[in-house]
Amino acid sequence: MAIPSAVLAEVVTDRPDHAMIDRVIKSVDEDVPLTPERARQAGILRARAWDLRRTSGRHRKGDSPPSAVDAIVMAEAVAAGAAVILTSDPDDMELLREAAGLSRDQIEIIGV
Repeated sequence: MAIPSAVLAEVVTDRPDHAMIDRVIKSVDEDVPLTPERARQAGILRARAWDLRRTSGRHRKGDSPPSAVDAIVMAEAVAAGAAVILTSDPDDMELLREAAGLSRDQIEIIGV
């Protein structure tokens, strides 16, 4: 199991009530550093996802683009070719997967 370094910055809080998050992080085999190439891919995916949301009728007042960290996770999954993503924001991750042109068979998204 791998976790992009940007995700660590978002989820590590050192709060006692986040013990479950800490357990998941400790089970990770590899931290994946963010490369400039992957950052660019994430930016492109984020923009495509935002365009999809606005043009597909799924846009609601107050909506915003998927987060940069979510886009980085998806860019890493795309680069891996297949992945299972655990997320607290499955709607944005599904939108990013759609923006990447991939199917559920290629990238599975599990809401937690």
